[in-house]
Amino acid sequence: MIISRTPIRISLVGGSTDIANFYRQYGGAVISTAIDKYISVRITKRRNAQIAINTPDHRETVPSPDQIQHPLIREAVRKTNVTGGISITVTSD
Repeated sequence: MIISRTPIRISLVGGSTDIANFYRQYGGAVISTAIDKYISVRITKRRNAQIAINTPDHRETVPSPDQIQHPLIREAVRKTNVTGGISITVTSD
């Protein structure tokens, strides 16, 4: 089981210009802050090869990362090279 708890970040200026693919090409500068609210992610193993996604407003179970509808979760799973057998639960304050 993997559990992560991260403070919510509010970008005041610069938006997503701190993302590597953007700033390597264009440069970037941001002013942001974190607030006393959190996002938590829990990843657990499943008994089958499917990937289950659970958020407050979205649920899905799919056979492969490419079929995950939630774009941020899909790309995070792709980046880890996990192909299945996990449940991902995302909650926030």
